[in-house]
Amino acid sequence: NDNALKNAFLAIEYGKKIPSDEILQTAYKIISDVNQRNGDYKEAQLYYKLYMDLKENQSEAQRKKEQEILQNQIDIERKESELKSLQADKE
Repeated sequence: NDNALKNAFLAIEYGKKIPSDEILQTAYKIISDVNQRNGDYKEAQLYYKLYMDLKENQSEAQRKKEQEILQNQIDIERKESELKSLQADKE
């Protein structure tokens, strides 16, 4: 348990340096799980909240990225349609 916590805290330092939300998220979850098994529920809850906050931020960022991709596809299709219409008018 002590090694798991030690390695998780090292991972947090590394995850902040890079930066890497995935590393931080994993480390926070490990710390939360170890503390819960050790009966330190307050500390477990603290790290679980950090874990969930990062997870939600990643999900939100992914949703925004997908939304931008969809909007770009719609814009491209609209412009293609306009070009086809202009070409048809010329003929």
